[in-house]
Formats: sequence, structure tokens, C-alpha cells
Amino acid sequence: MDVGRVLPSGFPMTTCNHCGGDFTAADLVRHEYETMIIVHCPDCGCVLGQYNRHGGPPKTDRQQ
Repeated sequence: MDVGRVLPSGFPMTTCNHCGGDFTAADLVRHEYETMIIVHCPDCGCVLGQYNRHGGPPKTDRQQ
């Protein structure tokens, strides 16, 4: 994940290494599980990051 580009507001942009698209954090697709968060590109679906969760399930969790 490349965060070399910066928006005028000062927030870094993420560049997908697969398709080359530039995205803000709000554009990225997140899948939140009980123990893990997976973030991927909204255009090509390439996984950009995988992170361990610390704490309970998200309050927006709609999984049953």
C-alpha cells in the first residue's frame, strides 16, 4: 500500500499495487470479522491489508 500521494485536505491516498487506482480511506472496502479486518481495493478486489482486531465485534456488524 503506497501512501505517497496526499489530498489537498492533507489526508494520504492509498494506491493499489494491482490496478494502480488511487483511493481515500473512505473508498476502500472493509470486511470486519470478530478477530480480523480485511481491506481491499474497490475496483479490482486486490487485498490491500489484513489486520488483527483488538476488542469486541464492531457496532456496525450485521452478521448473524
